[in-house]
Amino acid sequence: MTDGQTDILPRHSLRYAYASRGKNWRILSTNVNSIAGKPAEYANIVEYSKPDVIPMQETKLGQGTHLNAEFMPSGFGLPKRRDRKVGGGGVLVAVRDCYPAVEVDIPECSAEVIWVEVSLRNQHKLYQGSYYRPPGPSGGNTAFQIDELEKSLSVIHQKTRNNPNYAIFLGGDFNMGDIDWEHETVIADSREKLGSEKLIQSLGDYHLSQVQREPTREHRILDLLCTNKPPMVKSTYVILGLSDRAAVVADCDVKPMYHKQKQRFIHIFSRVNWSKMKEDTIEFASTFLPSIMKSAEQNWNFFKTHIIKIMDSHVPTKTTSSRYSPPWMTNQHKQICKRKHRLFNRAKKSGNPTKMQEYKQLQRSVVKDLKRSRWTFINNFITDGWLHGTVVERRSLTGELSLSCARPAADG
Repeated sequence: MTDGQTDILPRHSLRYAYASRGKNWRILSTNVNSIAGKPAEYANIVEYSKPDVIPMQETKLGQGTHLNAEFMPSGFGLPKRRDRKVGGGGVLVAVRDCYPAVEVDIPECSAEVIWVEVSLRNQHKLYQGSYYRPPGPSGGNTAFQIDELEKSLSVIHQKTRNNPNYAIFLGGDFNMGDIDWEHETVIADSREKLGSEKLIQSLGDYHLSQVQREPTREHRILDLLCTNKPPMVKSTYVILGLSDRAAVVADCDVKPMYHKQKQRFIHIFSRVNWSKMKEDTIEFASTFLPSIMKSAEQNWNFFKTHIIKIMDSHVPTKTTSSRYSPPWMTNQHKQICKRKHRLFNRAKKSGNPTKMQEYKQLQRSVVKDLKRSRWTFINNFITDGWLHGTVVERRSLTGELSLSCARPAADG
């Protein structure tokens, strides 16, 4: 591992990838300021940080207007979302699809918060929350917002009162930067003194500690990570985010229940030996047609056996990979993105305006290149499908949309 990489993530954190699954729980909490238009940047930060769970704030997803497939990368289950009916806000929690997770129902709560229950080993539970409090007048009465957050904490408390083996992690954009978290005090001239004091009191009432200490925007700690078990948190740090603030990453000593995903065989129809398949089918017809008077079940089994046989013989296959990497993201993209993160850290640490301007120029260039690469891949995929086959649109019962290409039988 190069020095340029270790100055972005702590050295001990870099060891945790999919090879060490089940031995570390990595949280990526980030304010994205609208995720629908940033699937390329989102896939990049997921590829870079390799989180197990993503509490996301200010998603700005419309109810029924944005499908999960529009922005979610491979490797994650269906995200648990709480969208606004109109304009802004919104939170979600996305968990790796190898971990069992269900949404926790929070009745009669107006706060923008969502909770997910993740099963750990030995019947332990982990509760991961994502919270967003709008800043300024749009956030309304700050103390009232914290009261509403308390309602969700009360539900989690009721679910865990008979189970001491649980862990709570609440990540979010609280937009309350006037708190000195080292001493848990509020600065004297704070405009949100009452609400800030209320937050400190509420966290104490539910035995939660705020463990995130690095500024996320303009030298202020706006994005927090609260937990009932601080010793479990091995490290917290910030990385380049998707909006005007940094994203929070935390490595935790949590051992989730791991469901190994079965590898699937994928048929590569673009490399089918169509001529040989046609010859075998003509030969099969000479024996199948004379026996057509048999029962429907016998005819079907005979026909199905032939289809399976010629597919095994003439259609190449490959197995799905356990690595989650967008097909449009090249190694060159990954190297440039690592350079971008290093430049961001240097600019943040030095406070040099020249370095910050250099970083912003590279950031604009990288975002533009990632979007171009993603759309080029999609356009080529669709064009290829129309030229050599058919683009098939599939929509699952959960509303997930996918495209695939199927070569017509007439080509054979």
